[in-house]
Amino acid sequence: MGILGAIDNYAGWLVAVVAGLTALTLLARKAVHGLASVARRVNDAFDTLLGRDEIRHPDTGVVLVPATPGLGRRLADMESTIARLADNEDRITRLEKKFDSHVEHSRHIEELRSEEATEMWKAIRAVAETSPAPLLSGETPAEVSQTPRGDST
Repeated sequence: MGILGAIDNYAGWLVAVVAGLTALTLLARKAVHGLASVARRVNDAFDTLLGRDEIRHPDTGVVLVPATPGLGRRLADMESTIARLADNEDRITRLEKKFDSHVEHSRHIEELRSEEATEMWKAIRAVAETSPAPLLSGETPAEVSQTPRGDST
């Protein structure tokens, strides 16, 4: 029995061992890939909590990814923004009330002017219906109506 005979006797075992090693290698690769994914997620979580420096290209120095502040800093900025929004909302509410009062006041003034105009026209109509008053210059109304317009003499 030579080498071929020995391989022939153990061929089944050899195929089983190679198949097992291949399966273990594939499983190990999947496990490593899964662990790498988990490690990336943990790293991203730390970057979110603690912040991250900017990432620059090593040759050109161009900023590839800007720096990210930590979660504490971002929450503080958000709180100040929310406080400013609340202040703005209060100011807008006050301005709306002021505007409404101005609109109401202008409506009231408009009604008063309308009433005054009505009274004025009633007074003019009453004066027009009465006999004419003597003119200040001493002329009679007939003399005034006979004078051509534009001619002061």
